[in-house]
Formats: sequence, C-alpha cells, structure tokens
Amino acid sequence: MKITLDDLDKAGACQSQRREFARLFPEGVEVTPDLCEKYSDVFDWEWAAENLLSPSAWAEYGKVRASAWAEYDKVRARAFGALFDQERSIRG
Repeated sequence: MKITLDDLDKAGACQSQRREFARLFPEGVEVTPDLCEKYSDVFDWEWAAENLLSPSAWAEYGKVRASAWAEYDKVRARAFGALFDQERSIRG
C-alpha cells in the first residue's frame, strides 16, 4: 500500500507527523514491514493502521496484534520469573 501526504491530510493526521512524512517521503512511500520497523520510533503506525486501512485489513491487523501481545505477555512473564529466581538465589 502506498501512502502519500494527501492520504495523511485526508485522514486527519497531526501536523508533526505530516511534516516528518513530507520530509522523508515527499513523493509518498510504499508501506512494507521493513519500513514500519525502520521508522517505528518516528511514526504512529497504530494510528496509520486504524485510519488508513480498509475495514477488513484493520480487522486482520487486530487479530495479528492480539496474537503478538499474547506472545509478548508470555515472554515478559518468563523474564519476570527468571529475575525472581535470580533474586531468590542471591538472597539465599
């Protein structure tokens, strides 16, 4: 999917995001996973997904996002468990 500054204007993107987008992609850009990852700290991709995707694509995004959050929660819980085990072994 290609996004242009006009798309962002029509969707009501904030001024700072439009300005940064225009600076980086004056001719627009084809959105790819690599692009989203590279600019994850620059653009609000959640906002873009909600405001620029079709309803069916937004629904699919929601499913993928839910699965990713579930995996994140599992990994985070394992990390907390490992830290508590480490703390217990240090305190003896």
